[in-house]
Amino acid sequence: MRKRVFIISFIGIFVVVAGIIGIIVSDNSHKIPYYNSSTNHIILSDKINKLSSNQQKEEMFTLARNALKTKTDKNQSIDWSNFDDDSLYVEKLKRPHVYLLGYTIQSRKPLILNIRYNLVVKIGVNNSRAKSDQIQVVNMEMSIVK
Repeated sequence: MRKRVFIISFIGIFVVVAGIIGIIVSDNSHKIPYYNSSTNHIILSDKINKLSSNQQKEEMFTLARNALKTKTDKNQSIDWSNFDDDSLYVEKLKRPHVYLLGYTIQSRKPLILNIRYNLVVKIGVNNSRAKSDQIQVVNMEMSIVK
């Protein structure tokens, strides 16, 4: 009888601990790396990937797209389905909550062009699922890439 109670108690404790660990891991998967840091860090480039998962990488592309839409399409007249994500460079700048997003998109019609946007953004939450109203574009530069 005591052995049975011990085994059931052990399984119960194990399930609770596993649940807590699962919550901690899943909660951190949306955190933006180095959010409160005051030093430069390259987070994502062609050679470096400090993101925790492919899901977080997709969320960073969405964050860059939302920042671009916020800055360029105030009256929502651009057909964004005409553009595909091409590449993304993410660097944490020295100021807390401020990032450089080098976001390249490719247009599909009428001309196929690669357009590079360098966006300096201040993000209002420590979350890669930041909404447009939580992203402030501090500076933006655009160039056509060959």
